[in-house]
Amino acid sequence: MALTVKDLYEEMKQRVEAGQGDWPVFVTDDEEGNGYHALWYKGTAINEVEDDMREAFECYNSDISICKDKDKAIYIG
Repeated sequence: MALTVKDLYEEMKQRVEAGQGDWPVFVTDDEEGNGYHALWYKGTAINEVEDDMREAFECYNSDISICKDKDKAIYIG
């Protein structure tokens, strides 16, 4: 199961409390965790994406298929 916003919040809150709040965030490219890229922008809820861009967002993120409700997804990167 993918992380939820609450999961991510709790993890990042612990990192801030540990003095790591100014550290950059990297996101894995795959489930194995052997490829990473920097996290460059804040989250966008899928329901905030313009209709003409939604298909592109879903196409770029093949993991969207794991969502039970595709209207409830946050994109970060």
